[in-house]
Amino acid sequence: MPMHASAFRQHRWSLLVGAALTLAAVAFCLLGLTRWIEWPAYDLHVRYFSSLDASDRIVHVDIDDDALNRVGSWPWPRDLQAELIRILDELGAERIVMDIVFSDPKPAEARLPGLDRYADIEGPIEQIGELSPENLVYPDDELAAAIREAGNVDLSFYYQADAEPSAASPLGQRITPLLREDFSLDVATLANRLGEQPTAIEAILAGIKRRVADERVTEILSAHPDYSARQVHETLLPTPFDRLTADRADVLAAYFRRISLRELHAKCPPLPESLRGRLRRVEEVVPPVYKFARASDGVGFVNFSPDFDGRTRHVPLLMEWDGRLIEQLGLAAARRTLGIPLEDLAVDSAGNLRIAARGDRPAMRVQLDDDGQMLLNWHVPGSHWQGCFAHLPVTQLLRIGDCRRGLRENEIRRQQTIGRALWLVRGDEGFEPYRRQVHALLEYQRTLRWAGLAGRVESLDIQAAQAEAEKLEQLIAAEQHETLDFIEQTWKELEREPDPTDPAIAEDYRRFKEAYELTSRTLAELADADDRLEEEARRWLAQLRPMVAGKVCFVGYTATAVADMVATPAFGRMPGVMVHSQVFNAFTQGRFRGWARPAMQVAVLVLMGLLMTLLTIRQGPRSGFAILLAVVAGGFLINAVGLFDRRDYWLPLLTALILAFLVWALLVLVRYLTTERQKRRFVKAVAQYVSPAMARRIADEALELDLSPVERRVSCFFSDLAGFTGLSEQLGPDGTRRLLNPYLEAMSAALHRHDALINKFMGDGIFAFFNPPILPCPDHERAACASALDCRRALRELIQQQDGHPLAEFFRRLSMRIGLAAGPVFVGDYGSESKLDYTCMGDTVNLAARLESANKQFGSAIMLADAVREAVGDGYVYRHLGRLQVMGKTTGVSVYELLGEPVEVDDAACRLAETFSDAVAAFARRDWADALSRFEQCLQQRPDDAGACRYLRLITGYRDNPPPDDWNATIELTEK
Repeated sequence: MPMHASAFRQHRWSLLVGAALTLAAVAFCLLGLTRWIEWPAYDLHVRYFSSLDASDRIVHVDIDDDALNRVGSWPWPRDLQAELIRILDELGAERIVMDIVFSDPKPAEARLPGLDRYADIEGPIEQIGELSPENLVYPDDELAAAIREAGNVDLSFYYQADAEPSAASPLGQRITPLLREDFSLDVATLANRLGEQPTAIEAILAGIKRRVADERVTEILSAHPDYSARQVHETLLPTPFDRLTADRADVLAAYFRRISLRELHAKCPPLPESLRGRLRRVEEVVPPVYKFARASDGVGFVNFSPDFDGRTRHVPLLMEWDGRLIEQLGLAAARRTLGIPLEDLAVDSAGNLRIAARGDRPAMRVQLDDDGQMLLNWHVPGSHWQGCFAHLPVTQLLRIGDCRRGLRENEIRRQQTIGRALWLVRGDEGFEPYRRQVHALLEYQRTLRWAGLAGRVESLDIQAAQAEAEKLEQLIAAEQHETLDFIEQTWKELEREPDPTDPAIAEDYRRFKEAYELTSRTLAELADADDRLEEEARRWLAQLRPMVAGKVCFVGYTATAVADMVATPAFGRMPGVMVHSQVFNAFTQGRFRGWARPAMQVAVLVLMGLLMTLLTIRQGPRSGFAILLAVVAGGFLINAVGLFDRRDYWLPLLTALILAFLVWALLVLVRYLTTERQKRRFVKAVAQYVSPAMARRIADEALELDLSPVERRVSCFFSDLAGFTGLSEQLGPDGTRRLLNPYLEAMSAALHRHDALINKFMGDGIFAFFNPPILPCPDHERAACASALDCRRALRELIQQQDGHPLAEFFRRLSMRIGLAAGPVFVGDYGSESKLDYTCMGDTVNLAARLESANKQFGSAIMLADAVREAVGDGYVYRHLGRLQVMGKTTGVSVYELLGEPVEVDDAACRLAETFSDAVAAFARRDWADALSRFEQCLQQRPDDAGACRYLRLITGYRDNPPPDDWNATIELTEK
């Protein structure tokens, strides 16, 4: 329904308040201030309404607190991590995703078998072997070899999105060009050249040298890509390469970083045309060690930044770096696992990532924000992150490595035991050839190990070394077997000697006894230990293979001591590696979390604000609050279940719901302060015309409290008391009041029962009308007739109730006349600015007033116009009184006397009404004789019938002086 100007004026404060609140909410939304309430609501939806399943291809290999307690504090030796990768590969892992950034190189380490961190608990212990080249471990080469051999390892790196060159101080700007010319300049030389204090230069020189070293090394490698570290060093520094200096460290660090970046650059694919110009660029990256990057199957960045409140909800997916595409670690693993080629990736005009369908894989669409970040779709199985995906403690995998390490150490013990036995029975001279053979075999094995780590096992020299090593192994094994047999046989012979202390055999007895004990007891113990270790390793392999085979293994920290825990909507705090597995899971499931763009949020706010404003204006506070509750409950259910759960769509709705509540609350307050005050004034004004209860109902139900004059079809009611002027003269003022007030009260009650609006009391007269705009009454003609009859009954009841009253005689003399007319009028406020009257004006009002007065000329009580008779129909008994032309009118109108309802009008009255109506019809036909006869019959039934008498006088005159030809039987009334 359109709102009129007056209604707008009436509700202007409510509309202004609602509009202001809506605009404020929109401004808060556009400024990003609503995130303080929307994101916590999002977190609630994640915890209770996420329906994303877990992929059965994901298993987490947890470096947990128990692992740190067992193995040692982080970082672990890289050869140990290499062993972990080899075990996962042996167990059949489809892909190994390392959420560990290996950005710094590790030097070689010397380790002795059998020694651990608890070695000195019982004091000095016997170490196995001596420090030799065989004890050197090259952790980076071990890890690189394990990554290369597995062939399915994804590595991690960082990027720096907004890296900028550090601003140099004025002194630094003077130092930099000198270092670019001669990198070896020291503090003293620079101070002498620049005329500055050495302490000032020393404070900033280290940082400047690192920056200049990186720039110069980059320039050299750009011109000579194949330069080694030695060649770069010789280009920049005059000192020998093997001399350890701070400048050498800066140059080699820059060289290492540059070749690591080069390997990472080669590992990242060129940026596809479909993504060119649509991704955010990064300037700096922290690459993995070049050996690892070269050996890996793929790489992925692990950057993600928490939102304003410290919780991680978004993850960047794709970035551009130096013309290359870099991918988020989880996405990179998913793309390779699902076989998604780069040409299937595209970013549309809306900034969304689209992945084309291929084969059985459907198309995917991932909504991205302005920074290229996806909103994570979380798998939330419960309240603890441990229940999210399958988890495998790394200690269980390392038990396999422990068994194999034990086997290797036992083999060293075995070889040392056999060597000791050989020395005992052969002496120094006899043992020397065997020692040379063993050392030669160790040398070959060392060479073969290096070749294996470097991936050179196919070269000819390595194959020749392999052949020589196999020969030596056979020779040594044969000699060991022969010697062990010799020791056993000789000891058996010596054991039969009657006197072991005989000087001739005592020395041989002692040596062979010790050798036999070594070869029999110690070797047997080692063999038993090996059997147990091999059985334990087989058991763990059998137990773990079903958990790992065919799975994508995410290796990362879950230990609290490593501090890789991040705050998330799903679990409060959880290991960061699980963010990457959540990304992987979303892509394997093909389900991504979308969200409403700002334009949609603004539209929802505007719609909610306007809707609640209009509803609160048009409804009462209670109805508005009920609607508000329905809107809040419905909005929450639709958003949580219909959108978030089933459609993976997030609509920030809490601001809109809060806006709805604020609009309702403030508009109720405004309504109380303004509208309710107007309503009270309106009730007071309308109560002049209707009952107080009716006035309140009108005010409650009125949609527009507009009293401006409007055209309306109404039924008018005029009543008057016959002869009341004479009564009032006899009663005096006080008596008149005591008589008139009960009468008016009874008439008002009767009129109110039929929804009449009493316009005014005119002494003993009453003016009321039906169907004004403020009190609609569709069947107003019938209501007017019913109220007229009800007033007549109320008067009779009033007279009966006054028996015994001092004025009872005067009450019995009361007789009322009523005039009814229906038709168009103008209804509204009329008057001056200081005094207004809500009334109606028009010919219908005048006609009703004249008909009331005409009753006394026809002896009738209730006279109504034909418009009322036609609208009401035959529901009542009428007496047709003919056509009357009241004063002030130029045309006549058919009028009737309302006698009552059929059940309350007796047969005699009905016959009289019928006879009178027939007489009027004969009069209209100019059938004077018939009319005369019928009116005389009426007088016989009612001698005091004023109407019949009036017609008889007219007939007498018309017989002598017939009316003109255009006469229409209208009786002109010359009195009011």
